[in-house]
Amino acid sequence: MQVPLGVLTKCENKGEDMVDILHYAHRYVPSVSDEVFVPVLFGGDQLTRERAYHAQDAKLQSPTPIRKLLGLVPKCEDWHARTSFYQVCTTVYYVFQKSKLCCKLLVNLCIGNLQSPVQ
Repeated sequence: MQVPLGVLTKCENKGEDMVDILHYAHRYVPSVSDEVFVPVLFGGDQLTRERAYHAQDAKLQSPTPIRKLLGLVPKCEDWHARTSFYQVCTTVYYVFQKSKLCCKLLVNLCIGNLQSPVQ
């Protein structure tokens, strides 16, 4: 199940704000009892995952499991890496198609149509 969480005016670069973001997200973590939570993935890029992990690590001395933020599991989404990969694939494919077109033009020029298409 996906829940739109809205927009928070917090900066994930600051430790206190990252803890606030995790506390906000932790409200949506289902619990079996007061101390047992169903793990929920908390996705982001590599830097967000690292900051969430360190924010949880900083809260490990808290007295209750809710304050320890144990229900959230930081996960790297790698959206940017996938997007970059697709962009490279598209660029290579486009260049390949473009070079294929140039080869066809060259073959046509060499075989019989000796006129250049560009005058």
